[in-house]
Amino acid sequence: MPPTGTSHSRSGATRLFTGKSLILTFSVPQFFFHVATAYDILRHAGVDLAKKDFLGPPRQPQD
Repeated sequence: MPPTGTSHSRSGATRLFTGKSLILTFSVPQFFFHVATAYDILRHAGVDLAKKDFLGPPRQPQD
């Protein structure tokens, strides 16, 4: 599959991505890093958050 997008790093290097590789190797890790960091900052600031607030409600088993 040919590359569909590019990303430029601070060093000026260019990286080529397919749509799938962009999502799996760049976008998803970035998203979870920022979610976890926001959670950590809020907890540090004294906001009453628990693991369930981070993970969401439990899923019901499918029959």
